[in-house]
Parts: sequence; structure tokens; C-alpha cells
Amino acid sequence: MTANYWESSQALQWKLTQEELEENRKEDLKYITEREYWHLTYYCCNVAFKIGRTMQLRQRIIATALTYFKRFYARNSYRGSEPLLVLTTCIYVATKIEEYPLHIKNVVDEAKNVIGEKLFKFDCANVAEFEFYLMEEMDFYLIVHHSYRTLTKLMLDLKLPVSSIQQAWWITNDIYRTDIPLLYPPHIIAVTIIFIVGVLIPDANKYKDKIKEWFIGLNVDMNEIVELSQEIINFYELWTDYSDRNIYGILKKLRASSSSDNNNNSNKIATDKKK
Repeated sequence: MTANYWESSQALQWKLTQEELEENRKEDLKYITEREYWHLTYYCCNVAFKIGRTMQLRQRIIATALTYFKRFYARNSYRGSEPLLVLTTCIYVATKIEEYPLHIKNVVDEAKNVIGEKLFKFDCANVAEFEFYLMEEMDFYLIVHHSYRTLTKLMLDLKLPVSSIQQAWWITNDIYRTDIPLLYPPHIIAVTIIFIVGVLIPDANKYKDKIKEWFIGLNVDMNEIVELSQEIINFYELWTDYSDRNIYGILKKLRASSSSDNNNNSNKIATDKKK
């Protein structure tokens, strides 16, 4: 593992662009709406956080798992895979990489409890089989740099109130529901969250001059900070529209379209053989 983000696989291989992500989503958007796509994504992220809470996992483990999940779907479609199997495998692998290994059965059982057997029809063998495929899709680059440590250090240096540190952690957790960790370096995410929290904290005016002076001394592109701030605000606006009521229907549509392709391919093979 490299302690330097700029020399890491995350910076060199896994820092993506919005255009790359949008290009890969085109396959799914032939069969479901963009709204349905994001509802399915948010649902999977919610499941990860629930599993993390019930299993008392460190937040970093879930952040790593969701980074794996996002990386996988930067190259693959929901339609061509089983997102809930992918998610469960991501959590299982993340517990190993973050040095909190759990028995595969414990992770699978908790996924069943949280998701329910109507949607989750996988077992330990499925997760074990998919584990290698998941790592291969990520080119075996499994170390993830997060913004938590940088965020906490900077906020303590600024001597902001404890309540604002908690608020900053909540925003950081929410960011893993989005593509932001694939698009921006961890230190930019941390600084942007401080920028946002500096406006939201109680008695914000009391800290305004201190935060302003601190930002002046930073070697960061403020246009990038403002741009990312807007992306985070946009996420919260989309979040107000979220509903998990139709997740089964969304998955059913994706599976039906995939099955239709498989049937068409089988018919084509059978026809070719007759010829």
C-alpha cells in the first residue's frame, strides 16, 4: 500500500470522469429510467449501511465496500449482473482488506436478514465464487484512500465545534451513495465538506472569518470546491425524491430484459445448428 494518494492505484487507475460513468450507464438506461437507476443505487447503498450497523462494522469498511461497488459498476451494468450479490461480496471483501475479517456465512446471513429472501436468493457459494471475479474486475487494486482522517485532522486544527465534526462525518458517509469518491481526491472531498459545514454549523458567523482565512492559505482550486459543493447539494435534492417501494419491480425489469437476450441467443444458436 502507498501512503501517498497521488502514487496509489486509486489516483492512477481509478480516478474516473463523469463522461466515463455516463457512457457505461447507457446499457441500463435502455431498460429503466434514470430515476429508477438512482433509486436502485441508493437502495443498495442503504442496504450496505444497514448491514454495517447491525454487524457493528467500522464506517471505513462500508465506505470501502461501496467504493468497490461503484468501481464494479463503472465497468458493468446492473442488467448484466446481480447487484445485491455484488454488494454482499463487496462487503465481505472489504472486511478482509480493512483487517476485520468475518466468516462468509455471517455476512450472507445478515444480507438475507436486511434485504429479505424475496430479493436475496444467494448463498455462501455464490459469494465465494463471485469474490474472485469482483477482484479481477477491479484489477486487484483493493486499497482505498478515504477522506475521514484528513477531515477530522483539519477540523480539529480549525477548532470547530464537536457538533460540526459529527455533521461533517454524516455528509462524508452520504457521499458514498454517490459517484463522488470515484471523481475527486479524498483531500478535496474533506476540504469541500468543511466548506459546507462552515455555513451550516450553529453560530456560523462566529467561525466565518477563521474559515475564510484558512481557505485563503490552502493550495486548492476554489472553483473545484464550489463545483463539488453543488454536486453534494444536488445529491440531497435527489435524495428527497428517493423511494424503495419499487425496487423489486426495477430488478424484475432488468432481469427480464437480460433473460430475453439469453433466450434470443439460444434461439439463434439452435437456428444456426439446423443450418
